[in-house]
Amino acid sequence: MSFTFDASTRRIIEIAELGNPSVVNYNLFSDFYVPMAAWWTGPNLSINFPLREIGGNFRYLDNLGNPVYGPTDFFLQNQSGESWRIIPANYDHEIRFTAASLLAEDANTPLFDLTGITAKVVFRPDLSLAQAGYFLSGDGGTGGGSGGDATAANQQAIADLIDQLDGKVVELQNRLTPARAENLDSIPVIADDTAALARGDISVDPVANTLTLRKPDGTALVTFDLTDENDVAKIVGAVQRTAQ
Repeated sequence: MSFTFDASTRRIIEIAELGNPSVVNYNLFSDFYVPMAAWWTGPNLSINFPLREIGGNFRYLDNLGNPVYGPTDFFLQNQSGESWRIIPANYDHEIRFTAASLLAEDANTPLFDLTGITAKVVFRPDLSLAQAGYFLSGDGGTGGGSGGDATAANQQAIADLIDQLDGKVVELQNRLTPARAENLDSIPVIADDTAALARGDISVDPVANTLTLRKPDGTALVTFDLTDENDVAKIVGAVQRTAQ
């Protein structure tokens, strides 16, 4: 089992694998949720389950008897009163959670307890909008456990994501021709006109053979020429539009 669970301290302890691999992949269902459920259904039913689950859940067994799950998000109960934390193994490595997203119930409280952790540990969440790694502890791998690299590494990861976003915005701007950009600018005007017409009036002048759309105050918004084709009145086109 990759993790052990302690009900008295509300701690989930990562057990280092043989050889201390530099990258450890954990399936949040088979390596985290399933052993946790087995532990909880023993003598620990008197406490609240450490995870809150949204979506997915256990669905059925496949032809080989393997459990099949749907996509889901897990929220570790790290809020006041529950205070569950994950303690990583104390050696330089990267933790990768896959198959689902592991989030904090209290977003302002850390998922991890780094007390006494002197190594550099990186957590890479399985989130579609955040695929960057985050340093959790250590001082560049030299020991000391000050955690000084955590803030700088997180800031750099965020800066990298912002750079990617900026690049996408520039690409979008380059793809917008002046005509398309002008059309985008006219959207608020069209919306205003539509709202005004919903409260306004439509009138037809049979002498001038025109159709006029008016705002609630009576001012003409736009006038169309009408033509009669096979006893059907058709709009030819706008001949007047009031200035906005």
